[in-house]
Amino acid sequence: MTSFHFPRVICSLALSTLATLPVLTGCGVGTPLSPSPTAVTISGFKGSVHGGQQPVYGAVIDILAAGTTGYGAGATSILTGPTVTTHADGTFNINGNYSCPSSDTQIYMTATGGDPGILDDGSINNTAIKLVAALGPCGNLATTTNYTNLNEVTTVAAAFALGQFYGGFGTTSDMIGTQSTNIVGLKNAFATAHNVASTTTGVVSPTTAAASTNYFLTSNDQSKINTMANILSDCVNQSTATSTQCQALFTAVTPSHPPLSTTGTATPPTDIFQAAVYMSLNPTSTNSSSSATNMATLLPLQTPFQPFSPSLSAAPTDWTIAVNYSNPSIAQLSSAAVDANGDLWFSNQGTSAGGFVELNGGTGTVGGTAGITGGLIGGGTGAFETYTATAGTVQPNQPRQVSIDLNGHAWLGDYSTNSVTSSGANGTLYVLRATSGVGIDEAFPVGAGPANLYAVAIDPSNNIIFSTSADNVVSLSATATNGASPTITGNADGSTSGIHTGATSIAINGSSLAYAPANGSTTVFEFPTNPVTASTANVVQSGAQFYGSALDKSGVLWVVDNNSKLYTLTGSTFATVTTGGCLSGTKYVAVDGNNNIWISNATPSDGHVCEFSNSGSLISGSAGFGTHGVVVGRGIAIDQAGNVWVTSYPNGTNSVTEIVGAAVPTVAPLAAAVKNGTIGTRP
Repeated sequence: MTSFHFPRVICSLALSTLATLPVLTGCGVGTPLSPSPTAVTISGFKGSVHGGQQPVYGAVIDILAAGTTGYGAGATSILTGPTVTTHADGTFNINGNYSCPSSDTQIYMTATGGDPGILDDGSINNTAIKLVAALGPCGNLATTTNYTNLNEVTTVAAAFALGQFYGGFGTTSDMIGTQSTNIVGLKNAFATAHNVASTTTGVVSPTTAAASTNYFLTSNDQSKINTMANILSDCVNQSTATSTQCQALFTAVTPSHPPLSTTGTATPPTDIFQAAVYMSLNPTSTNSSSSATNMATLLPLQTPFQPFSPSLSAAPTDWTIAVNYSNPSIAQLSSAAVDANGDLWFSNQGTSAGGFVELNGGTGTVGGTAGITGGLIGGGTGAFETYTATAGTVQPNQPRQVSIDLNGHAWLGDYSTNSVTSSGANGTLYVLRATSGVGIDEAFPVGAGPANLYAVAIDPSNNIIFSTSADNVVSLSATATNGASPTITGNADGSTSGIHTGATSIAINGSSLAYAPANGSTTVFEFPTNPVTASTANVVQSGAQFYGSALDKSGVLWVVDNNSKLYTLTGSTFATVTTGGCLSGTKYVAVDGNNNIWISNATPSDGHVCEFSNSGSLISGSAGFGTHGVVVGRGIAIDQAGNVWVTSYPNGTNSVTEIVGAAVPTVAPLAAAVKNGTIGTRP
């Protein structure tokens, strides 16, 4: 069949304020051709399908329940009535003919095939059309008020948020699913998709926090999403999937190897949703048709009429997108951790007094799963959660790190001496335990000797291990109650220098052996944690200024320093990794579910992140992944949905950044992965 290219027309979506039905205005190309219907009677779940800004006629509508039997598998249709197709104006009406497996089942809508406004007589069916909207919990559907706009923007949002749960390249199934052990990750991924784009309006989220929300996209990411939507639109706008435009898109996005593999040949996509998922999973577009990246090939595929704007005029360094979450309680966050609910915990260092912030991983709401909107500690606002101990009221003071134990509690420690207000006594350091929805619920005074509690980690026996800036290790059982005394070990390494020099990270393996790179030294200290005893020091090349570290699936320790270097420690052997110029003011390290290594950077001030394979190959490219509004990046953590969370360190930044679906879903909390031997694997 001859390929027709029908120009798109830039127009806008207007929402009717007089009825529940959103009305599309200015999107036509003259009078719709026969057989355009009259006004659609709305009596059930309804919506419209547009390619660019033009209606798609004859697209088949389906609503699917995401699977729970494996990644990229098990999705099933929940429609119970006759086949639903779109009218010539792109509208459809399901009339309530669907059945929810459960109210919590995550569902998504697809629009497959159809005529993108070329003839509208039923003779054209572009099978490359697969427009998607991530709807979320099935229980949220209503029979009278819901309206969904499916277009390329909602398709990009779904592809990036849900790409790690996708299966079906080269087929017509386009399955979304997860293992039964990672329902949390799937749920948060669907929620994140709604923070990227609205399924009601089909528009990208605003670049500043909208009314009644606390999230926004950076200006560049809004333009990037629109650019990807424009690229997909040029394929949607054709009469057949074999058109030059569609085949150019499919070739450009196909990577060298299948996802999660370094061997084999990837299957080319057959529709635009698959193409968008490939852009999500392979954001530098490295593929078999190019020795480097194919970004320059993709950008010209953006239709010159650009139905979605603003868009990019030059190729980006990568396709990653991010959401920023803003709140006055967010200030000078120095580390990040994920709990079993997929919620994020950040140590809030502040300038004179700090605390912690807990965010719901799917919505970015302060307070996490418990839905608490106030009472959590927010350095910079003066509104602190307090805990009344025997000696008085305890507040955390400049905590540097936070870690989640096997019972779901968050642990952090004072860096500066605290104040016990009721007795007037000063100078006490505390180890503090926090619980979701409760705040600080236990406070453990630390005896004389240790100073400046810094890094914290949890061992397989649920012992809490702190480093200090003095020659000490502080340990405490997670089952201890208030008033119990932490164990304090002096000169834990058996040397005169101690574990000290401000060990800014601790990594513990399944055998309860801890590794603590000494900041400002050339030493990584090893010490058992159960109990803490004298340790052995591994010395590396001179000049290292160690900072972050993490153990991977194979037990290899990855260590970064402020001189933009990356090392591995295997047994007693250190090796320097070629970084490809990506590292700059390196801070912390995280490992994802494919055993890939992620690193935050503090300089330049844009705070990009770098990704390496477990063999040391740079995946992200020399420029790292995006800037995304990160300012002086520091803390980094990966959740069960594959989102990469990065903190901005400067006081007054008031936001954290979620790079959407960029990593492979990861077991959380880290302590559970350590105990169960599941570091570097998918949950």
